[in-house]
Amino acid sequence: MKQNSSNFEIGVLHLWFILMYKMRHISKTNKILWYVIVFLFAFQASMFAQNKHLSLGFNNSGLCFGNSKNYNGIRLNFWDARTNRINGINLSMNSKMNISNGLSIGLFGSSDSICNGIKIGGVYGITHLMNGLFVCGLIAGGHQVNGLTVGGGILARQINGIGFGCIMVSDTMRGVFFLTHGFFSKEDEGNLTGFSFALFVSRLHSLRGCNISFVSNIKHQYGMSIGGVNMAKNLYGVQIGLWNVAENKKRFKRLPFINFNFEKQALKP
Repeated sequence: MKQNSSNFEIGVLHLWFILMYKMRHISKTNKILWYVIVFLFAFQASMFAQNKHLSLGFNNSGLCFGNSKNYNGIRLNFWDARTNRINGINLSMNSKMNISNGLSIGLFGSSDSICNGIKIGGVYGITHLMNGLFVCGLIAGGHQVNGLTVGGGILARQINGIGFGCIMVSDTMRGVFFLTHGFFSKEDEGNLTGFSFALFVSRLHSLRGCNISFVSNIKHQYGMSIGGVNMAKNLYGVQIGLWNVAENKKRFKRLPFINFNFEKQALKP
């Protein structure tokens, strides 16, 4: 292991001298910038997967370069590993820690266990508990998400607050949600309480509130559904659309334009 580390350091120094030779005709300002970039790259690479860092401050507070385990302030790292708690701002290619309080940015991805504040993942974001603003390019996922969530696909066992995305898959949804494609939940669970808009499809186990989508397929609907085709196994509320189906009604189960039912005793299990 020590031999490999020595070989690596020799390689970094070799690369350093080559770059210095190649940049001998570059202007002084650009040369200083390249010095800083090469130094940070070499430092980060040598500290990869180790809890070693350079701290400009005291008592694990201030400005940090590297993979510190705990830190308060601004922390810049290449790839997080074995990180416990960061209070402040964390910026890395892959943000991964047990607890993040503040701003956590993963340029590629973010997989903090608990995040309080703002969490941003370039491609993906995964968390056990999220409180605050959650923004990801492709997938935003977690066990429980509270606050404002923005992502291509939102996958959460429980989500509370406001959501914007393409597709949402969740067991429990409480709040206001806007999707370009649709909502999907398990057939035997998946409850939406609040307001939802999906351009194409909403397939839910239970709705308490208002849903707007071109096609809605809801097992238990308590409230209003608006769209092109509205289907409910148990309807206690109103359907407005081109074609409306309420299977628990005794008469007029299928009607154009509007359908409604307010008889609780008619609900099926």
